[in-house]
Amino acid sequence: MKKLLVYLFFIILLLIPASLALANTNPNVSANINDSKQVTINGTIDNGSGQTVHIRVEDPTGAIDYAGTTMSKKDGSFSLTYTMTNTAFGIYKVTVNTYGDIVPSITEFSYGTDNELASMLISSGTFDNEFSSNITEYRVTVAHNLSRIKLTPTASESSSLIDVDGTAVDSGKSTGSLPLDDEETMIKINVTSLSGQVKTYTLTIIKSNSDIPTLTAFASIDANKKVILKGNINTGYGQIIAVRVMSPTGKVVYAGSTVSLAGGNYELSYLLSSKSAGKYEVMVGAVGVKEVATTSFYYITDVVLEGLTISDMALSPAFKSKVTEYTSAADGSFDSIIVTPVACEGADKIIVNKQPVQSGEASKPIRLREGSNTLTITVYAPNEAINKTYIITIIKANKIPDIALKAEINHKKLVSISGNTGIKASRAISVFITDPSGITEYTNHIKSSADGSFQLAYIMQNKAKGEYRVSVGAVGLKAPRIVYFTYNPIVDLSDLFLDKASLSPAFANDQLYYSSYVDYSVDSVRITATAVNSKAEITVNGSIVNSGQESTDLLLWEGVNIIPVVVTSFDESKTYYITITRGSRPQSKPSSSNADLISLSLSSVTLSPVFSPNTTEYTANVENEVDSIIVVPIAADYNATIKVNGTFVTSGSASGSIGLNIGINTINITIIAESGSTKTYTISVARKAADTPPELSSDATLSSMLLSCSEALSPVFVPYHSQYELHVANAVASLTITPTTTDSNATVKVNGIAVASGSASGSIDLGVGPGNMVEIEVTAEDGSTLSYIINIIREESSGLSSDATLQYLEFDGPLSPVFDPAITTYTSTISAAEFTEIYVAPFTNDSNATVLVNGTPCNRGESVVITISGPSILSINIIVTAQDGTTKDYNITVTVNG
Repeated sequence: MKKLLVYLFFIILLLIPASLALANTNPNVSANINDSKQVTINGTIDNGSGQTVHIRVEDPTGAIDYAGTTMSKKDGSFSLTYTMTNTAFGIYKVTVNTYGDIVPSITEFSYGTDNELASMLISSGTFDNEFSSNITEYRVTVAHNLSRIKLTPTASESSSLIDVDGTAVDSGKSTGSLPLDDEETMIKINVTSLSGQVKTYTLTIIKSNSDIPTLTAFASIDANKKVILKGNINTGYGQIIAVRVMSPTGKVVYAGSTVSLAGGNYELSYLLSSKSAGKYEVMVGAVGVKEVATTSFYYITDVVLEGLTISDMALSPAFKSKVTEYTSAADGSFDSIIVTPVACEGADKIIVNKQPVQSGEASKPIRLREGSNTLTITVYAPNEAINKTYIITIIKANKIPDIALKAEINHKKLVSISGNTGIKASRAISVFITDPSGITEYTNHIKSSADGSFQLAYIMQNKAKGEYRVSVGAVGLKAPRIVYFTYNPIVDLSDLFLDKASLSPAFANDQLYYSSYVDYSVDSVRITATAVNSKAEITVNGSIVNSGQESTDLLLWEGVNIIPVVVTSFDESKTYYITITRGSRPQSKPSSSNADLISLSLSSVTLSPVFSPNTTEYTANVENEVDSIIVVPIAADYNATIKVNGTFVTSGSASGSIGLNIGINTINITIIAESGSTKTYTISVARKAADTPPELSSDATLSSMLLSCSEALSPVFVPYHSQYELHVANAVASLTITPTTTDSNATVKVNGIAVASGSASGSIDLGVGPGNMVEIEVTAEDGSTLSYIINIIREESSGLSSDATLQYLEFDGPLSPVFDPAITTYTSTISAAEFTEIYVAPFTNDSNATVLVNGTPCNRGESVVITISGPSILSINIIVTAQDGTTKDYNITVTVNG
């Protein structure tokens, strides 16, 4: 028993240091950055002497900007400084943890986004409102004899640039003397962040009339209840200023006076003895001043938010002013949120995650990361004497793409692929299509829209019949999504029948010619044709008919009627012919053999000679402007039929419009008597040539303008809009433009170099930033011109690697040529007897690059198995995507022999 107690005692001694280490509290951390991009991170660890401190800094995109360690000092404090190499603007997240910390400490600092002033001093006069970074317009009244003034603006972020009326000024330094106009002078102070965002403060200096004393006044209170009253009187030095202050209940709580100093400025202070919380009214007067100057200040003992909402999310519990901690949840589609806080009366300012926000107004978008996100909303009393912080913890679900995919092909071989990643953000999408034998049919890389949707279309050139495999991959997708479409130009019918007769022979899909007989009493039939391929197009006598449905009534002439049934699938077609013989009209009396016309007229045209039933040859002349005519024939016998240029026309009715060419046009009117005998009347119509040559086209528009990059023009191209912008990624160093003219006789130049319509221009090199101006000049046939201007803005380098090459490629079979990172196309020949599967293992040059092998993601050096089912030709496509989105394709064509 004694030995056991001793053993336990030693175990307790061993556990004491570990328990002490685990008792460390999270460090109190702060971070800031100077104008040299030096980031300093400070903190203190309770009971943390000699502890290792792990520090990680993430940029606004979530990429690591810095990771390292330091040691805490005896008092638990630690400090680390590093020079930032990242160029991304926005909020940087600093994560600090030490041994024993259950939850790491997190702070943030901003880089290059702050475009506000922390303070602004003026050499004479007083602002009509106390300066605040959120207020951008001020008025200052100065003495009428003041001719110059100086300003001292200080930026909130030292890296910001300041200019006063266009002249650069160092932050915290005074401007030169600024001249004042006789009555009113407007001065603009511009603050520009490193990211290029500009905020303008406007200062209006008003010179007073010395004969009419005027006052300005401003009041504030500090944390110790010290009230400060200050302002300016335009009559200058030595004026007595009287002050009276009333409490929120209307009681006078202070009355006093002071004397103005040089320039008319005055200041007075006292300790507030009243305990009433609320708004205090201040009245300031002086001898000769007609209008008393009024101002106010708030003395408050508590500050709260009266309202708090976040975009598209619910707070738990529901918001109440006294409740300061909330939770909310966001699905993976949310990249950012907006907070709208409403402060109580008298509050001075609101800070949301270190960004100032006006009460009742929406904050800037706040980025959400996957997992837990903490939002702090702090409302301050004047001079920050009192404040209250509200905390919202938002749990964001993981962003895991779940592509809904659809692929189809129409009868014109247009393949359409569409889908949605399920993520409300743009993502890189890779599309890989193979034909039924496994050979690559089509590949492409696109980006989804902001709502996650994507689509593309192309005309298939392949003629292999069967099932085509569509593989679509995306960053974060665990496995590619697979769908199929079938290309099978089957042009056979599975059934064909008539509604009022039977076919001879009986229908068979390889039999193309059929006959049928109907009595004279049957003047029409309907045909039902059913295609083997449900997507095939069917026309009956030239009209489209749905497969398996009846056609409209097909009129039958007495005698032979040939009706074609055409089946079209993709670019193939087959025609079935049905010959229907309609019986003769029953004869109750001898058939008439009268094939004469009793009248023949033409629209707006005179026949020569005058019409006579016995004259069969006529002429007529028309001007060039007459490009068509109509013939109205009337048969002598009611039972005779008439054809005009081979088309049946009812006796006494107008024919269809007959087009006329320049020169002689022959029109034949054939009359078929009841007995079958015929007679033909011929009209030769001469149309004059045009007196003047046709006008040259003045059309200098483009019908389309295609770019070799994936980005789109803004606005969308329309022929009569001439100014465009194009934003491209930094990786796009050059591009080509393919302009197509609306009029085939027009010519086109790109940056002064002639380009054939519908052909690509030469490569256009792009510099970083805006100013890459491209002019497409179109010259019409008549010499008139139209210029299209594109301002191409190439993004700054993201700092991310653009290396999309393979360092090495492991492949089971022999490669030809030997692998070289610069070579992207290879062949290999293997035997099906030796290989049932092939292993492909790509090694990227940059460890941050990602790889898709035939649409399947794989890690660097990870093997992907390609199954071999026998002799065939396989295509292996390896897509490498660099950090910045740059891609490179490697292709291996594998011939598998038997």
